[in-house]
Amino acid sequence: MVLLAMTFAFTANSDEPTEEKSALSFNTSDIGKELLDTLADSYELRFQEYRSGRSGPARLLEINRELYEQQRESVAADQRLIVAEQFLARAKEINAIAEIHLKHGTGTRMDLLDTRASQLRATIELENVAAL
Repeated sequence: MVLLAMTFAFTANSDEPTEEKSALSFNTSDIGKELLDTLADSYELRFQEYRSGRSGPARLLEINRELYEQQRESVAADQRLIVAEQFLARAKEINAIAEIHLKHGTGTRMDLLDTRASQLRATIELENVAAL
């Protein structure tokens, strides 16, 4: 239980806006901006549900990917690295929670494998963007 509480404290800081987030400039239509906002809100709510053990990671992983893809398409080329770094940071947080859930018997090995695979895909994506 202490480990779970420590994770909550660790991940609580990630909900605060970072300088990198505020530095992003999205070049998209009003509908595109609304979609970005909706995906970001959806991600935050699903993240809170998953962190508290009220849902599994599957939909959260999908939303993380959707948010990344939409952000990547909406920023200038020089900001794509920041977007990819944020995608990886979110994937790492999700995976860390999956590890804790598994240790406490509230998650499954399959959830952990899914979140780990997502983190690895995000790592590869970051490497690909950095190579451009």
